[in-house]
Amino acid sequence: MLSDTTALIVAYIVYAVCTLLIIVRLYATWTRSRQWKEDDYWMIMALAILSTRAVAAALVLKNKTSNIDHPERLPPDEIRRRELGSKLVILTRTCYAVFIWAMKFCILAFYSRLVEQLRHYQRFIRPIWWLLVLTFMGSILSTYLECRPFNQYA
Repeated sequence: MLSDTTALIVAYIVYAVCTLLIIVRLYATWTRSRQWKEDDYWMIMALAILSTRAVAAALVLKNKTSNIDHPERLPPDEIRRRELGSKLVILTRTCYAVFIWAMKFCILAFYSRLVEQLRHYQRFIRPIWWLLVLTFMGSILSTYLECRPFNQYA
C-alpha cells in the first residue's frame, strides 16, 4: 500500500499532466481561431474542478479519515480532524465525478459541432445529452447516499 506522501506525489504528478494537456489544448484552440467553443468552456470547468479536487485530496491526506478500528481511543481533536477528512472525501468524490462528466460533456459538445451539418446524426445528439445528464445525476446521488461521514463516534 502506498504511503500518504507517495500517494500525494502521484496525485500531483497526474494533476500536473492533466493540467498541462488541458492548457495545451486550450492554447492550441485559441491560437488557431482566436475564440473558444462550448467544448473549450467544458475543459476550463474541468480544470477548475480538477484543481479543487487536488487541494481537497491533499487536505484529506493531511487530516486522515474516520476509517479506523478503534475510534474511542482517539482524543477529541483527532476525531474532529478525521471527521473533516471524511467530509472532504465526499468533496473529492464529487469533484472526480464532475470532472469525468465535464470531460464527457466536452466530447459530446465537440461531436455536436462535428455533426451540425449532418441532419441524420443530429437526432442522436439530444438524447445523448439527456443520458449524460441523467447518469451524472445518478453518480452524484450515489455518492451522497452512500457516504456517511458525520459523527459516528458519538
